[in-house]
Amino acid sequence: MADPSQCFPLAPLQRVMLRDSLAEPRAGHHVEQAEIRFARGVTTARVCAAWAETVARTEALRMAFTLDEFGFESAVSGELLISGTGWEDERASDRQRPLLEPRRVPWRAVYRPEDRQFLWTFHHALLDGRSIVRVLRNFIQRVGGGTGETLALARWSPPSCEEVALARALFSEIPPPPKFTKPGDADGPAVRHLGRPSDQIDAAFLIGAWGRALAEAAGVETVWVEQVRAGAPQPGTAGFTMNTLPLRLGGGESTAGLRVRLQSMRAIERVSAEDFPPGEFPEGGSVIMIERATPAHLAAGDVVESLRLHEAKGETLLATAFLLPVLRLEVEGPDRHDLLRRWVETLGRF
Repeated sequence: MADPSQCFPLAPLQRVMLRDSLAEPRAGHHVEQAEIRFARGVTTARVCAAWAETVARTEALRMAFTLDEFGFESAVSGELLISGTGWEDERASDRQRPLLEPRRVPWRAVYRPEDRQFLWTFHHALLDGRSIVRVLRNFIQRVGGGTGETLALARWSPPSCEEVALARALFSEIPPPPKFTKPGDADGPAVRHLGRPSDQIDAAFLIGAWGRALAEAAGVETVWVEQVRAGAPQPGTAGFTMNTLPLRLGGGESTAGLRVRLQSMRAIERVSAEDFPPGEFPEGGSVIMIERATPAHLAAGDVVESLRLHEAKGETLLATAFLLPVLRLEVEGPDRHDLLRRWVETLGRF
């Protein structure tokens, strides 16, 4: 058992992911994968040196999960492996191999010089979306000859009694979550590019429209969703501070009113279901996430030809809006095609 004085506490959502992965027999659960094809002229030596420096200067990449207590501890550092095998086989098989081992970093990195392709496979509980982008940006900068940042470990801290009391006051009049039963298939998320400049739209507008689409589809007045939040900014760090908060939508609320409520929820971003008695914390049944841009925007420049993030798809109904370079809407899970259509139509009415 790890020395508690050497462990760092995890965010509640991290613990949920780890419990799922340890209890769930399906391979690839909560596994993320970044695939980069570097430009011609980028040498293997540059890639290897850049990744080694990124690991050395990113604290999260040198940590392991303590699986008995669900904390963090220093770990045996991982290395970049050079592979000569077929890339498709490597990518597919790597998502199925275990990532959670005592005293081992929960990631692997492989490089195939023949195609200048880099594959980084990691457990999502290690890094939230904001941190994934930071790590990849610094790695790419170093491949291009830049210095990059030193990233300390982002820390989760539990909420205060005052924050829990405020959250309890906000989470009142809880209706049951709507049920959507059509299963998702293997063809990926439903996607729509709207081509609208991101400066003409904001998060409250997108979230409110999603709530109206859900309510109309379920034939109810209001719905609860789980909104993904990254917590207060921690510049110069990488880790996992992501949380989901229940949010009531619908009922004819204006975008301006919703915007005020979203801002007020910043005061309770550290609150989770673990801080409430069983059954008191609302369950949303669907998740809404607003992202600045897809990770592919990091491929701009003369160092990277392409960058893709392969994410493990779950069974939860998940709506995501990417703001840049143009508005891109995605819906995963049950009834996704119908709900995406309703989301787009709802946006068009406001």
